[in-house]
Amino acid sequence: MHSNRSMIRMISLFGSAAVIACMSVVASYALNAKDSGKVVSAENTTVNSIQSLEALKEGAVNENYISLVGGIISSGTDSSLKTAFDEAEKAQKEAEEKKKAEEKKKAEEKKKAEEKKKAEEEAAKLYVNPTVNSNWDQSGHLNTFSGIYYGPSGKETYYNLDMSGVISIMRGMGYSDDSYPYWVRDDGCKMFGDYIMVACNLDLRPRGTLVETSLGMGIVCDTSPVFVGDSATQVDVAVNW
Repeated sequence: MHSNRSMIRMISLFGSAAVIACMSVVASYALNAKDSGKVVSAENTTVNSIQSLEALKEGAVNENYISLVGGIISSGTDSSLKTAFDEAEKAQKEAEEKKKAEEKKKAEEKKKAEEKKKAEEEAAKLYVNPTVNSNWDQSGHLNTFSGIYYGPSGKETYYNLDMSGVISIMRGMGYSDDSYPYWVRDDGCKMFGDYIMVACNLDLRPRGTLVETSLGMGIVCDTSPVFVGDSATQVDVAVNW
């Protein structure tokens, strides 16, 4: 009998060390875990371990405690503790990944805000080209039938080409996609934000200049070598006709 009690006491003392180690890991996991069910499970395990140690302190060692300690001694190192460590490590990685994602999102939002501010500053400096043909016939506008129209800023023509390269140039100048999205209006005009994309002589009308057309206000985004001589003030409107 004395031998059995000594054996129990040894197992209990040895097991208490394993329980304490397990408690530390489980408590750490409970603080890091995001799943409320996992937190409750970890807390319950910690409470049970504490109660078992209290039982040892009072000398109330029983078969249940021996079973608990035996389970930790026999499989804790290979299974229970490993699982606790793995779960804690997983929770830590998830927390780090979430933090990185939040930092990335904030950086992207900051970049967009800066691009928008830069575009707005550029827009504030836009030069509005004065009307050169104040007597233009406002009852009509450029269309596919005539191909030529004399609007408020002079002779108007139209063209239909891929605008990706032109848009890239404008983006490089600070015109962000948020403030100046590319889209096609219902009547076929290719738009850059609120303005119709037009091509002009850049010596007279630099990129970004606002030019009034018979179809609405345009913004100079493109040019052509034909805009010389009598055609120096010509406005080529970008459409999908």
